[in-house]
Amino acid sequence: MPKPAARSSRDKAAAQAGTHPAVDSAPRSSVRFVAPLGLASPQVRSHLAKKLSGLILAIAFPVGLATSWMWTFLHEPELPLPFQVSVEPIATPQLPRTASSTITPLKVPLQDQIPVAGLARDPRLIENSIHGAVPRISADGLKPRQVYARPFPDAGAQPRISLVVTGLGLGLAVTDKALMQLPPAVTLAFSPYGQDLVRQVQNARQDNRELLLQIPMEPYDFPANDAGPAMLAADAAADINTDRLLWSLARMTGYVGLTNLQGGRFRDSPAMQRFLEQVERRGLLYIDNGQGRAKSGGLRQAHLTLDPLALDEGLSELETIAKTRGVAIGIVPITPALVEKIPLWAHELPTRGILLAPLSASFDRPSHP
Repeated sequence: MPKPAARSSRDKAAAQAGTHPAVDSAPRSSVRFVAPLGLASPQVRSHLAKKLSGLILAIAFPVGLATSWMWTFLHEPELPLPFQVSVEPIATPQLPRTASSTITPLKVPLQDQIPVAGLARDPRLIENSIHGAVPRISADGLKPRQVYARPFPDAGAQPRISLVVTGLGLGLAVTDKALMQLPPAVTLAFSPYGQDLVRQVQNARQDNRELLLQIPMEPYDFPANDAGPAMLAADAAADINTDRLLWSLARMTGYVGLTNLQGGRFRDSPAMQRFLEQVERRGLLYIDNGQGRAKSGGLRQAHLTLDPLALDEGLSELETIAKTRGVAIGIVPITPALVEKIPLWAHELPTRGILLAPLSASFDRPSHP
């Protein structure tokens, strides 16, 4: 510590020079520690404080945002979807199944799909199965193919065409349009996988339209090409195919017969004969589209399967067949363009001496070679 005398002499010298004694801006102890860090200057300390506050804000903002989001996620109440409905499960007994290592397991359990109910139908032609109502021959011998056939006056030897449009039910909009626009004499074949079969089949039956049901069958390129969970398979056990067939038959009522959905391998297998026996036993007809490399003999096949992308050419060929053989049966998948074109074609058909007839009016009609 400096002596008092020395301090006094220093003050005197400052007074003589016209200056004031030096005053420290900070305690000597603080200067001793912050000076080496370069923080002795007020400007440096202010700049550092701004940087630190910016860094703290940059860290605190995302942390706070994440905390708020997690709080909302964990505590927000669950709201029901506006279109959720409560569905009562349907208890359906299952048939005993025979194990088969050669058949791919069903992708969708058939018993989990709700069978169609509530259609207007003739109770004499109904047999109850585990999947719902399926067709049968009545006790007095009436057949569904007779009762549900569309009336058609016998026109003698005049050529006739029966056109079957397949794939109805899969597209709701195009199916509704077909029911409104296609001529009543066109036979409509519904897929068992349709989404609104109750309403659409009821509308079709109210117009006295003639209906078929498509039966999924195994194609040659299965599983690359899959006909769905109700597919009849060539190597499946008989009880499995029977169960799948009953499921399809119960999807709708009021149809005169069946047609194939894909197929080929199944139609060339011994299982096809068992299928045809059930078709006959239930009083139905079966018309095959003849596609899928099937070589089965004895099937009633359509004369022509039309390409919807070449519809004009197909309809013209169908007319030629009708004039040559007296009857022609054509099958074509539904498309929006077909729904627009068929009514115009059918309107002009009588001018060329050909009648448009439901399938039942042509199925048993002999054709010229």
